[in-house]
Amino acid sequence: MRAGPRRLTQRGDARRRAARRLHACRRQPPLASRGAARDRRRDPAQGSAAAPPRSPGSRSPAARRGSRGLVCLDPGLHLADPAGRAGSLPAAICRLPDRARDRSAREGAIQDNAAVTDAYAAAGVDTVRADLGVGALVEVLRGIDPGRVPLAIPLAGHFASVLRIAPGLGIALATDSVGSKVIVAEQAGRFDTIGIDCVAMNVNDLICVGAEPLALLDYVAVERAEEEQLRELALGLRAGAELAGVEIPGGEVCQLPEVIRGHPSPRGFDLVGSAFGTVALERIVDGSECRPGDALIGLPSSGVHANGVTLARRALLQAGGLSLDAAPDELGGRTVADELLRPTTIYVRAILELLRSGTPVHGLAHITGGGLLNLLRIGAGIGYEICEPLSPAPVFELIARLGEVSAAEMWEVFNMGCGFCAIVPPDCAAAAVELLGRHHPGTAVVGRLTDHAGRLSVPALALEGDRSGLRLAP
Repeated sequence: MRAGPRRLTQRGDARRRAARRLHACRRQPPLASRGAARDRRRDPAQGSAAAPPRSPGSRSPAARRGSRGLVCLDPGLHLADPAGRAGSLPAAICRLPDRARDRSAREGAIQDNAAVTDAYAAAGVDTVRADLGVGALVEVLRGIDPGRVPLAIPLAGHFASVLRIAPGLGIALATDSVGSKVIVAEQAGRFDTIGIDCVAMNVNDLICVGAEPLALLDYVAVERAEEEQLRELALGLRAGAELAGVEIPGGEVCQLPEVIRGHPSPRGFDLVGSAFGTVALERIVDGSECRPGDALIGLPSSGVHANGVTLARRALLQAGGLSLDAAPDELGGRTVADELLRPTTIYVRAILELLRSGTPVHGLAHITGGGLLNLLRIGAGIGYEICEPLSPAPVFELIARLGEVSAAEMWEVFNMGCGFCAIVPPDCAAAAVELLGRHHPGTAVVGRLTDHAGRLSVPALALEGDRSGLRLAP
């Protein structure tokens, strides 16, 4: 499939309908439903026994806020039905109850970036400036008046957003890209796995609120639409979707030769996704149940994943003088390209099984940019002690050596072998490790929660820090 200059192409859907051309700067219309609407209303615990009813006191704080007077959205009703059975959806939603707005919590929502570090700044990534820019953006968006009561549930600093759409039901939303990993794919001419990263970066965020991912929409911007490149990108997206158990019912492809410039040209592209899922409001995992003494379980990463790739490239290719085809001894026969393009691990099936097992799950964290400091986005009045960190993959040792990157900076930028964390009560840790380890061998208890609010320490490495960054302990 090929698009002409300044034209957009749209994939045919799963029914193999013919692809249609779109006009520039217009969104793709939604695809027809694959079945009855109520078939899509899956319970987050589908496939397991129904959970016993919870008393109001057992519901999460997020679910307790504004839980009265919600309107039921029944896809089986129609406005032509007898009086009393159906009503105008917009009017009904505008009557949703107001809820308390915790401004101080929202102001703490921008916690994705740690303080700027020397090597990362030299690589062109100034996280302090990024924080200021994101803060300016959010300050404006915070003032949006939708003309009705907002549906968003306050989840300060969390990995995904949740909208209340019906009694007891929320839609979880997340969006992310694969970052500068696209440059490695362009330089290597390999595009068949980076779609997995796109899916992973989104669904791994989505499950952090306890949601079951259902679908992902992708946005592919290319310098020039090439059939083989797009086919390879689609292969990765399909593989990632199947690993996560989600559908990709639609998306957008656009040619932007004046915006996208490849390494080399004309291989340039960008890849972004938005994931959607459902979560029972009383089962939202928001970190409010985290307590000092809880066990911190680490799930191993496959490698660099899709964060810190800019610093990795600078260390390996520029400072280290390696080529993408080089196979240094530390990588055990794999090339630099093999290692940097290794797909991000998808943790969805393991975490969904844990959530459905009856194990109390107090918190979930996707370890991305910012490394273990991502944990500080979870819970209040608690800290973290990483007693037995998972072993970092050899690529991290190579990056640190060739790039002369300090241990504090490595642990602040990269996942360092731990791609996801789950927080459970200490007496449930062994069973949770056994369950998660069936999906991800090497899963282990890596630490515990403390009463040192907002603090994180790695005693074995003499590192400690807070949201401003990691440093050597005195």
